[in-house]
Amino acid sequence: MRDVMARLTGALLVLAVLFPAACTAPAAPAASPPKPARSTGAAPAAAPDAPASSVSFQGKTVTIIVPYSPGGSSDIMTRLFAPTFAQYLPGNPNVVVQNMPGAGGLVGENWVYNVAPKDGLTILHTATIVTHALFDPEQVQYEIPRFQWLASVTEGAVAFGSKDLGARTLKELVGSGKHVFYGETSPASSRSMPVMLFLSLMGVDYTFVGGYGSSGDMRLALRRGELNMTSDALSGYYTAVKPLVEEGIAVPLAQVGRVRDGQIVRDPYTPDLPTWSEAAREIKGDAVKSAIDYQGIELLPYTRTGNFSYGYPPGVRPEVVAAVREAFGKAFDDPALRAGYQKALGIEISPLSGKDTQETMEGVLARFNSQPEVLERIRQLAKTGS
Repeated sequence: MRDVMARLTGALLVLAVLFPAACTAPAAPAASPPKPARSTGAAPAAAPDAPASSVSFQGKTVTIIVPYSPGGSSDIMTRLFAPTFAQYLPGNPNVVVQNMPGAGGLVGENWVYNVAPKDGLTILHTATIVTHALFDPEQVQYEIPRFQWLASVTEGAVAFGSKDLGARTLKELVGSGKHVFYGETSPASSRSMPVMLFLSLMGVDYTFVGGYGSSGDMRLALRRGELNMTSDALSGYYTAVKPLVEEGIAVPLAQVGRVRDGQIVRDPYTPDLPTWSEAAREIKGDAVKSAIDYQGIELLPYTRTGNFSYGYPPGVRPEVVAAVREAFGKAFDDPALRAGYQKALGIEISPLSGKDTQETMEGVLARFNSQPEVLERIRQLAKTGS
């Protein structure tokens, strides 16, 4: 264990040296801003094709808000990205990352939409905004279509148990009679939802444990024995969970999967792990497809298409949006950055343009809203965790 902790500490120190950035959150507003209507049909706040040639950030600092604690997948990904991104922004400004954790990402998401200056110097990076809008709408103070999406990265997720759970597969877990203590940043998460739906569908006795600031906090909780099951995005899985698997502390169990031609398939980076829907059919047979919980499991992978998203709030000038979208595209195409991601995260990145991200998010909202009975079940699960 000491060797693994030393390796993790060393890795974080390397990141700190290579990618320095501020880790303090901007001051929160004195009072909560008014909550806008949550229409899913509102138009984007700026035209994405406005001229960008006159935009310059020279001598300024661009801040990327990560609404989670340091050490999680979103935080690591953004800190790797920031130096290359700065090179492609007009005027080559300083780019820093600031963490604003709270309510599983909602604090930072609401703050950027309602309070952050609309001068183009504050960008939100979020992995939870779609699930919050769909599954926890009472706490949401933004409209997703009015965000001006700049780019996104699609990434899968893996659930894993502790060795104390005593199960090497989901079938063994279902038959074990063990009580599962499953932990996440929030029950309204695209990582936690399929796990809880699966456990409920299989009749597994479980307790949801929420409030963790990041996936890094959840991994520590698994080590301490507070949890015996949790999840991480693939980047976090390859950098931080695999060493735990090799040490015998963690056991990978299942994955969310990816959407290919309207079907949920295994992610190519985790081909040996079943998707939640695969495992449900294996254990219960095809009759399980009629269950509401199964239908929810089948819908949730759509929320992870373009799930690591970067966006501006409404009100940022169209020409600034256009210039920054262009910088995102160039940065994600940079060979050195792509090689750096491959080396640091163990996977290649799968980016989407700002335009494609905008269309994808609105498509996901429409897909869920077309199945109101399933959506209502997931919203109930998001509130109670059971």
